[in-house]
Formats: sequence, C-alpha cells, structure tokens
Amino acid sequence: MANQTNKNLLNLYKNFLNYFWLRPENAILSCFRALDFRKVVSENIKKKQKILDISCGDGVFTFIALGGKLDTYFDAFKSIKNKKRTSKFDAYNYYDKNFKVKIIKKPKYIVETGTDWKNNLLRKSEKLNLYKNLILHNNEKKLDIVENSYDLVFSNSAYWVKNIKQHLLDIKRVTKVNGHIYLQMKFKDTFLSTLIKNQSKVNFGKKFEEIIDGGRLNTWKGIKTKREFDKILKNIGGLSIVSYKPLYGDLIALIWDIGFRPLFKPLFEMTNSLNKSKYIQIKKEWVEILYTMSKKYISNYKPKSKSAMEYVILLKKNNEK
Repeated sequence: MANQTNKNLLNLYKNFLNYFWLRPENAILSCFRALDFRKVVSENIKKKQKILDISCGDGVFTFIALGGKLDTYFDAFKSIKNKKRTSKFDAYNYYDKNFKVKIIKKPKYIVETGTDWKNNLLRKSEKLNLYKNLILHNNEKKLDIVENSYDLVFSNSAYWVKNIKQHLLDIKRVTKVNGHIYLQMKFKDTFLSTLIKNQSKVNFGKKFEEIIDGGRLNTWKGIKTKREFDKILKNIGGLSIVSYKPLYGDLIALIWDIGFRPLFKPLFEMTNSLNKSKYIQIKKEWVEILYTMSKKYISNYKPKSKSAMEYVILLKKNNEK
C-alpha cells in the first residue's frame, strides 16, 4: 500500500512538473495537495455523487488530481499575460482565442460544479470537459446554490475571502447532511514563520522581499492565525472534524518561497520564442532533470506540525435536528 501511494505521488509530481515546468516549486506543492484530495474523494465519494469545486481556476489541478493526464506540450503558460505580477494583476487571468487542450487520459470522476471569480479561468477549465456546470462567482457573496446540494465541497481558497466565517457557513449550507467539506488552508502565523527572511534571520533588503512576495499576502484577505481559524471553526455548529493535519512545510516551504518566481518573466519570454519541437525537447529535458534531482526527497517527505505551511482539513456535516 505504501509503495502504491509513493508511486501515485511521484506520478502526480511528474504530471505537475510538466504543467508548471517554469515554476517547478508549484509542482511540489500540487502533488501533495492532489494526493490527499484524491484520497478524500476515493474514500468518501461515489462516482454519481456531486462535488463542488470552489475557486476551481483553470481546472487543471482537479483534473490531474482525479487521474487525468494532459499532452506534454500543454502547460500553465500557454495562455498568460507576461507582466510583473502584483496583488492586482494575475498573469494567468487571460484567455487566448487559440487556446487548446489535448487530453491524453480522462479523470476518473466528473465534477458537478466548478466556480471561480475570474471568467478567463473558467473559459480555460471548460476545455477540460471535467465540470458539468461552471459558475462565475465572487466568494465574498453567497453562492447561488440551494442548500444540501453537494456530497463534497472542496476549497483551497477560503483564506482569500475577507469574511471567512460567512464563507464557511455558506459552504456548510450547500453541503448535504453527512456530506463532507475539504479545505486546504494556510494560516498567517504558520505561513510567515516558514519564509526565508524569518527562517534565516538574514536581512536580504526591501527589494528582495518585494520581488519574492509579489503581493501574495495582500491577496489573502481572510487569512487568520491558526488559533483564530480554529476558534471560528469551533463556533460553527453542525460540523465534526474527520481529519486535520499538516500537508507540507520545512524545505518545501523554503523552495516555494522563492523558487523560480523572480526569473519567471524572462524565462517565459525565452521559451515562448521557441518553435513547438524545440519547446518540447527543452521542456522534457528540464522536467527530467528536476524530477531526477528531487524525487527521492519528495517520496520520503513527511510533514511536521511545527514547521507546516499548509494544512488539510476534512469536515463532516451533521444532522443538527
């Protein structure tokens, strides 16, 4: 069983490296997130039951997590605006009219509904044929969905919502009794404690911090300390905690903190000038080198609560009557 889990993790890692190859630090985070999400779905959801994917973005994370595979040439950078990323600008919130997706393998599940507040990302996710319904929705507002609709509600973005308690109550509302809510959460204190400037105690200077941050923290309008979030969760009745565990931290957090983020813009410009054949050739070599270098660490990694940057929380909605 352990060997199969490890095989699944490394397979996910390779797929996400192919997708995020110019930002490989995101591939590391995604493989751990995807493995845990896949486990939650396989253990709690039958194929005809309904999943709500809140803030689904371009849908690729969920597509790969549920067993889908995309063509080697396709990746996160096929339809972006390559400008300096800030809290007010998302390079991925762009849709090229020539945007195409080639699916090699379909996922094992179809997702009932995906939502996002960026229409360009929903247009991309539509190409995956993963979602039955896609809804343009701002999470600061109430979901236009009747109560008790979904067997599983998944969100990796709750801490982006300013009124996080109200958002969690709304998620609970649309979840069926005995259904599940699955959250992937960052907390302000655990996130800040993992940053290189705090880990190393070295003053790299204001410019270093501005370039590395890129407006990240400003976009997480509802982020709380772990203690604050736990108090909010405790005060929401009708939910029981099935599991609450660290997902990653340690060296992974340090790699993610910087990664290739500062060099992404020129890297993208260089690779974007290549013809398709050369692009695939370089990409394959790049991915193979990164995978070979890191697969041992990835396969042996075990998260620790004291150094975790992100947690996963599985909740069950109880009958309050």
